[in-house]
Amino acid sequence: MNSAANSKSLLLIDAASVGSGATQTASIDTLGFNFARVNVHQSIVNAATVLKIEQSDDNTNFVTANITGGTDFTVGTNNTNATTAPYYAFDIPLGGKRRYLKVSITPGASANIVATATLSKPGLGEDAANAANTFSAVG
Repeated sequence: MNSAANSKSLLLIDAASVGSGATQTASIDTLGFNFARVNVHQSIVNAATVLKIEQSDDNTNFVTANITGGTDFTVGTNNTNATTAPYYAFDIPLGGKRRYLKVSITPGASANIVATATLSKPGLGEDAANAANTFSAVG
């Protein structure tokens, strides 16, 4: 079985230019999946001042998912090598979580932000190309 056939890749934030002190957010509908990997990339080495993932039943009223920088984990500075893509990665089992997740990041200085998510381990199978958010599926 091709494990990639049962996953869904999402571009959450597409190279958004975010000013110092500004927050960029994006939400993810996790319906039908049991696992999420969220990657957040920023173009600077400064640590993010806000970095958190929240959860919601209705994609409107978000509450903590116990994934908050400074509270649930330490937000470290990125690799100081400017040629290396600095990023944060979150592996999130979705059992016990609400349907929607929201990622929020405020960079420590003006930066370009990219965020992606991969949903996997579907409960009912995501074999159809349209369900996997692709034009066609091969494999």
